[in-house]
Amino acid sequence: MRRHGATVAGTTLQEMVFRAVFSCRNAEMQREAQMLGGVSPLTPAETEKAGAFNLEPRPIGRAWEYWTTRLRKAGEAVTGEKTSEMS
Repeated sequence: MRRHGATVAGTTLQEMVFRAVFSCRNAEMQREAQMLGGVSPLTPAETEKAGAFNLEPRPIGRAWEYWTTRLRKAGEAVTGEKTSEMS
């Protein structure tokens, strides 16, 4: 995949989407921070703590619920009719 995009993996579909979305957002924030000045990386302990937190069921579940709700509402806006609950 060198120079052809990103490869994202997860143990579930929700985790994979979470990683894909936040990899993009984090890259944007890093680019903006670099334009403002020096950026220092997380320490190994901070990296471990952030990684463990982000893969807990609650952050992934809340993000998934938010994204599916937005998609459902976008579909309703396009079709003009309400869709059934997504699981």
